[in-house]
Amino acid sequence: PAKKAVAEKAPAEAEKLGKTALNAMKKAELADYASTQGVEVNASDTKAQMIEKLT
Repeated sequence: PAKKAVAEKAPAEAEKLGKTALNAMKKAELADYASTQGVEVNASDTKAQMIEKLT
């Protein structure tokens, strides 16, 4: 529930995070962040692939 509240606070047009911030995230967190940014990632993507799509 807490994560959902945080995600709802962040506007879709929020500033993109840098690679350093993205690398600090877990894979599941990256997937959640990607959905808030309108970026499609797959569960089969590696963490590096997700970060590449987000930058």
